[in-house]
Amino acid sequence: MNYLFNLFQQIQQIIPTYCPTVLSVKVGRAPKVSDVQLCALYILSYITNIPVLNLAKTLIDYSIQSWHLFRKERTKRIYKLLREYMQNRAMSINLLKTSLR
Repeated sequence: MNYLFNLFQQIQQIIPTYCPTVLSVKVGRAPKVSDVQLCALYILSYITNIPVLNLAKTLIDYSIQSWHLFRKERTKRIYKLLREYMQNRAMSINLLKTSLR
């Protein structure tokens, strides 16, 4: 389980590099799971084939319920961030490939 937590931390640190829109400031109470954490959970879920809710309960807090993660507006926001992350990551890999030639 320690390797999952380490991988989660690494993914969580990389996301703001590829998604500058993550740094927007919100007003109000902080959510149980931040957008960056949720993006990292989706990526880790894709890699490990473990459901997102199970990962959240294991890695963040056992008391997390599905409604903390899967609200409609939040899901739209997270998918937008994931799309931006994947596009920017693919672009940076392509730039590295072309610069090495």
